[in-house]
Amino acid sequence: MKCLVIDRPYMGIGGIENIQIQLIKYCINQGYRVVWLTTEEHEKSSAYKNITDAPEIEKHYVKRTPFGPIYPSLKFADDEDVVVLTTDLLRYCISQHVMKDWQCRTLFHLLTIPHFKGGAVLPETCLRSGHTRERWRLRLSNAAEWIDRTGNLIGFSDIHLKAYEKEYGLNVANKESKVLKAIFPLDAPADEIIEKKAKSRRDEFNIITCARFDFPHKGYMLGLIKAFSDIYERHPEAKLFIVGYGQGEKQVKDALSRLPEAARSQVALMGPLSPEQLKTKMLSCHLNIGVAGSLWRGAECALPSICMRHYTYECEGYGFIDDVGDIMSDSAGFNVVPLIENVIKMDDSAYIEKSIKSFNAAQSQIDVDPEFVFKLPATNLDTLPLSELEARGMFFQRLFLERICKRSMYEDQLNASK
Repeated sequence: MKCLVIDRPYMGIGGIENIQIQLIKYCINQGYRVVWLTTEEHEKSSAYKNITDAPEIEKHYVKRTPFGPIYPSLKFADDEDVVVLTTDLLRYCISQHVMKDWQCRTLFHLLTIPHFKGGAVLPETCLRSGHTRERWRLRLSNAAEWIDRTGNLIGFSDIHLKAYEKEYGLNVANKESKVLKAIFPLDAPADEIIEKKAKSRRDEFNIITCARFDFPHKGYMLGLIKAFSDIYERHPEAKLFIVGYGQGEKQVKDALSRLPEAARSQVALMGPLSPEQLKTKMLSCHLNIGVAGSLWRGAECALPSICMRHYTYECEGYGFIDDVGDIMSDSAGFNVVPLIENVIKMDDSAYIEKSIKSFNAAQSQIDVDPEFVFKLPATNLDTLPLSELEARGMFFQRLFLERICKRSMYEDQLNASK
């Protein structure tokens, strides 16, 4: 009997969550047991309630404390093969000491790296440089090496695995085989939809961007809002649809308030959308601008899609996804407004060709294997070389820096990237 355990209480709109939801749907359809380790608060705020409220999903509440989560006691059958997905390194180190005592036939606890920066991925980066930061890095390097050596390290992208190699001195073998696979194949949009959109651009040109309001990480969105004033002035048929939500909502609204009234009237804040709603909206748009998961969601809908820079407040990017791929980087890019205007001005045949290339780029990077996490040759043969007590101490310090001091984990990195 297979069992999937999601050790991630938060289930908001996002690329990581979308993949996990797809995996949950697949497991339910296969009759596997599905357990979600969450909190009552996060369960209520789930953006995928049509899935997470399903009776097939067991919700077990984790107690939140300043020193990290307190896990509930779970019971398994003797013949259960359990796979646990955790996306936070310190949370992994804490939960590993709890889960090693679970009684089941096999238990594979996978650290699924969700990003290439930030305190959840690289906890020591929430500290300023100094002895403590270096001590953390050395201790966490030992933990990361153990996770990799036991086959429990995977990423949502090979870029995430490379970030671990660089920070922790790892040499992750066969990285391409340790990237989470797609759950379902893509369905190509009908040719008539693409042709209709090519013709409609003259009357209405719909730009869409989708991201959590997490700044400066997704700060390109604020740069795009600022740039939209000039775009609209030259192309009054342009409209901008912003899909997302988060702590930075006030910054988004402040940026919109600085636009001229005419341009501001052509920007719509859509709030969070379910994957189905987002796909419907993208199919009605002409251009997608974004990073990571949302970038590929647009390409999957045959939208010309522009890859943007991470950790910047400028409207900078690297090019169309079918030309440059998904570049996850905070390195300097270029002003993408000329690319946007190029899509507006190109003839219908060029737009159709660019749309098809975008879909082909998405399809080419899709490696479908819904059983991927159940087939990894992972082992848990010895003890993680970072004690639960030490991991909880680090968790507390990270929480203090992030919330008590109201200091963003990313500000130092943003300043360094300028």
